[in-house]
Order: sequence, then structure tokens, then C-alpha cells
Amino acid sequence: MEKTIQEIIAFLKKQDLTWATCESFTGGGFANAITNIPGASQVYWGGYITYSKTAKIALGVAERVIKKDGLVAAATALEMALATQRQTNADLIVSFTGNAGPTAQDNGQVGQAFVGCWFQGKTHVWEFFYPNLSRKAFKEKIIDETLLLIWDFLQEN
Repeated sequence: MEKTIQEIIAFLKKQDLTWATCESFTGGGFANAITNIPGASQVYWGGYITYSKTAKIALGVAERVIKKDGLVAAATALEMALATQRQTNADLIVSFTGNAGPTAQDNGQVGQAFVGCWFQGKTHVWEFFYPNLSRKAFKEKIIDETLLLIWDFLQEN
């Protein structure tokens, strides 16, 4: 994981780009992983933890999207990324929404997560489903996999 974060930081630094995050179920774990790397402050703008529906709406996530699709949905992950980009003007945004368990919100499923990514106007949302992991293992697995997916996404775009 550290190597991948280092690669992402080096990529962004070389191009003088910035990175911001918006997390829900990960509770700042993704930002923590980034800021554990020396030199992250050169590219990492910072992040939001929008754990509640109210916090998501306060950030600028469209309430109509949450009402239509729910708190844990691809559209909501994308809206979280877009709202964060509007607030920070960062070049790379990564957002997380999911149900880590033991219960699920909005009739979703425990173990379901969506990660939104915005990179200089290009977007992507990844869906994950790991219903048999503990909360901690679920968060760690999604963070690790997301880092690899982001690295691939950056190299493709």
C-alpha cells in the first residue's frame, strides 16, 4: 500500500497536481494512509469525513441524489467526489461510501461500497462487495484496493 501511495504522490508532484478526499465509512482511514507517507503534504490538500447524511449535504452533495439512490450508491459516491472538487479545486478526488456492517443503511447490503474518483474532469466509480469481512477488514481491503485502482486510473488518463 505504501509503495502505491508513494507512486501516486510522485505522479501528482511531477505534474504539480493536488489530491483531496471525501470519506464516509472509512472514517478518515484513507487520509491517514496518505498522510503517513513523507512528502504527502506537497500534493494532499486534505479531506472531509462526511459520515452522516447531514454532513454530505452540508458539503454540497445533492439531496435529490441521496433521496433517489440512497446514501450507499454509485451516484452518491460520484456526487461526493464532485462536491469535494467544487470545494477544494483539487485535481484528483477520491470519495468513499459504503456499509461496513453490522447493519446497512437505505436497504443496502452489508459489505457493499462505492468509491468515486474525479481526475481532471474524468470520473469513475468502483463498486465493491465483501459481505463476510469484519468492519476493520472491510475498510482496510477497500482502501488497499482503491489505491491500486487509482494508480491504474491515473496512468490511463
